[in-house]
Amino acid sequence: MDDNKNPLEKNMTLIEHLEEFRSALIVIVITLIISTILCFYKSDILLDIASKPLLNKLPNVKLIMVSPGEAFFNSIKISFFFGLILSLPIILNRIYWFVAPGLTLKELKLFKPLIIFFYILFMFGLFFSYFILLPVGINFLIDFAPSNINPMISIDKYISFIISTSVGASIVFELPIILFAFGLSRIC
Repeated sequence: MDDNKNPLEKNMTLIEHLEEFRSALIVIVITLIISTILCFYKSDILLDIASKPLLNKLPNVKLIMVSPGEAFFNSIKISFFFGLILSLPIILNRIYWFVAPGLTLKELKLFKPLIIFFYILFMFGLFFSYFILLPVGINFLIDFAPSNINPMISIDKYISFIISTSVGASIVFELPIILFAFGLSRIC
């Protein structure tokens, strides 16, 4: 028996690969929808969690809405964001099981720890963003405004700021994995 042979390897036709991809996508989408719906029921708590960095700086500020559907659509936006975070382990698991049969045994031994490391670094990025980057950023940006300007912060702009900062920090935390993968593939 070949020691380099991947035990998960399957000989499949193109149609079988597409069916496997379709089933993986269906599981990912269903998982994402369910976790988003679960988060939507608690979107008021999630909004309180997301507004904590702002309320620490401006305890009396109230987020405002400037259009009729803004509160509803931002509840969906924040629910989707937290739903994605909740479903990320299942999404990464499905990606692993879809990609694993096409890898060599050596690549397979590296891929599983990389997926786990990806999730850990992504979560570290989120925590870093929430506990360090957002408070410092909000303090700087609020203090930057002249004293004759009163902050009236739109819920839409604030949620977008929170999500983009958190995702950006998480992507930056993924750089070690990206550089490691590039190094293994000899791209750079």
